[in-house]
Amino acid sequence: MKEQSNGIEEMLIKRTGIFYLCLRRVPAMAAICLSAVFLMAQSNGITAKDAKAKEAVDAAQKALGGAGKIDGIKSLILSGTGTAAYDHFEFELRMLPPDNYFRFEKHFRTAPTPSTRTIYSSVSKGEIINLNIIDPTGSMNSAPKPIVSKDPDTINAQLGFMARLLIGTLMKAGPMPLTMSSGSIPDRFVITTPSGVLCEIEFDAQSKYPSIIRYKQWLVTSHTPGGPWVPPTPNYEELETVMRFSEWTAVDGIMFPRVVTYKADTIDRVMRFEKIQINPTLTMKDFEIPKQ
Repeated sequence: MKEQSNGIEEMLIKRTGIFYLCLRRVPAMAAICLSAVFLMAQSNGITAKDAKAKEAVDAAQKALGGAGKIDGIKSLILSGTGTAAYDHFEFELRMLPPDNYFRFEKHFRTAPTPSTRTIYSSVSKGEIINLNIIDPTGSMNSAPKPIVSKDPDTINAQLGFMARLLIGTLMKAGPMPLTMSSGSIPDRFVITTPSGVLCEIEFDAQSKYPSIIRYKQWLVTSHTPGGPWVPPTPNYEELETVMRFSEWTAVDGIMFPRVVTYKADTIDRVMRFEKIQINPTLTMKDFEIPKQ
């Protein structure tokens, strides 16, 4: 297990089936077909759909340490501290691609009322388990119960968080195969899964590292007042979230960002990686929610 500590800090474009179409072309099209197959070659699970996208993927992976080293990362633990709204928090993320993911966060709030909140979220064995413990007084009258779901949309939402984080830190696919293509905006690329758009990505012009990821998500923007026995109803709006990756550092020959920031409207969240563990030994027990 490799690690670095002390100051290190979540579709609609389908694959084109180019190879199948090429088989049906006349021999004069052979050169074009070979070019298309070349452009569709995968690198760490990311398929480049056009020449400009392939150039960006190759340049980013080379800058980060090389496609071979990135491909050698089979498991990952990221831990550190962060801030969100009125909270500061501690976190640990465990990832064992393609579809095992565990998140722990402990939030501390001092205003308007001191409280702590502990969040567990785990995706493993085809189900997602969420546990949210809120403790405003320092003691709990009864232990909360985990919420278990096998709903594909709920699972994919969590795996999308993992996928975007792996793209932004390692230019590597995790939970699902990815396709990257040039977008309508210069120097901005579209990344899709087999079922739709996952995000857009930009790269730093000098370092070639991933620098910005944009994606849409539904967020609570207001509440409709309820009645004496009816709680307020949350109102959702689809907003663009922007992830930025910064303060890059070398960990065993691979570059990692120490800081990831999220911004959506007035919602800001910062995660600082203080410990990065490459290829730790993870078993299915590491993705279980602790018993309360």
